[in-house]
Amino acid sequence: MPELDALTELLPLFPPESIRSVARTVAILVENKPKQALELALKLAASEEPATRAVAAGIISRLAQFQPALWRDFGRMLVADPVWEVRLHAARIFDSYAEGEGAAEYHIDFVFELVNEWVRDQQYLVRHAATQALLGWAGLHLEQVPRLLAALEPTFNDPIEYVRAGGVLALRAIGRKRPPLVLSYIELRLDDLGEFERETYLSALDDRFANAHTEWKSRLMEGLSQPPSVPPANIE
Repeated sequence: MPELDALTELLPLFPPESIRSVARTVAILVENKPKQALELALKLAASEEPATRAVAAGIISRLAQFQPALWRDFGRMLVADPVWEVRLHAARIFDSYAEGEGAAEYHIDFVFELVNEWVRDQQYLVRHAATQALLGWAGLHLEQVPRLLAALEPTFNDPIEYVRAGGVLALRAIGRKRPPLVLSYIELRLDDLGEFERETYLSALDDRFANAHTEWKSRLMEGLSQPPSVPPANIE
């Protein structure tokens, strides 16, 4: 592993372009050799060097378009990485990028199945990763955003603040692409809010996408500020 770490230790983890470029180059070299690709990804993912593990995530991101199920366990391992930068790279293993690559472009039902598993995972880091897993794809397929929001709904009411923070980032990212989709979604949730959802949506609305729709934002803020209704006592 020393030679692999030496190749990546000088790579900055962010911005992600350098990591993704190296990963894409390596993935293209091994994409027709599944056994060797699997062995390489395993070695890289087990490295002590965070940038090497991030490259592993990038390689999987490219290769998952061919055999996504093969990389399911790798994905889950890397999204729970102890280094948050690696987790951020890994969260989008099955996502799409501007160049149109990624498992989501070819196997979207499989990827949604995975996201639906992740939002209910016992490991909170995996649940957080679910909130970031399809943001690139959603930006390229805005007509499918309602499906994604429905899948992410458990994270908006998650008891762990870090998971909800990921939900806020997702809502803002989608809102900047198409504000009405997020504003309408929050509006539809006003009558059925979970214990933590108010905080999530209030935080999501504190963003430029909502500020561009002042009247709509004001209505939502007012609705979110209302105390939850308490059912009448059962008097016999």
